[in-house]
Amino acid sequence: MPKPQVHDLVDHYFRRPAYAHLAGKNPVFMVAPSTTGANRLPYYFAQRLQSEFGGQVIPGWATPLVREKASLKGGLGKMRNPARFAAIDDRLAKIPNGSTSCTGR
Repeated sequence: MPKPQVHDLVDHYFRRPAYAHLAGKNPVFMVAPSTTGANRLPYYFAQRLQSEFGGQVIPGWATPLVREKASLKGGLGKMRNPARFAAIDDRLAKIPNGSTSCTGR
């Protein structure tokens, strides 16, 4: 999906009250990559949350162990063989002490 469409999608479905609990907590948004690296939606969503509530976005804090397109697995395949990631230590080291971690995909 092209960048403008991803931003439009995030803007269309974003509901600020659903995330109001993040206000004043110095959140860290840890964006897990898609298995193929093509899905930018979680990153743009994290950026939107950061623009509303402050904090820090840490993209790419993990790397997929297998680069298999999730859509090819189907629903049951995703449950039987979920995506597995390895943390990248130097990215995790950027998390400030006292921040609240908010992970998502």
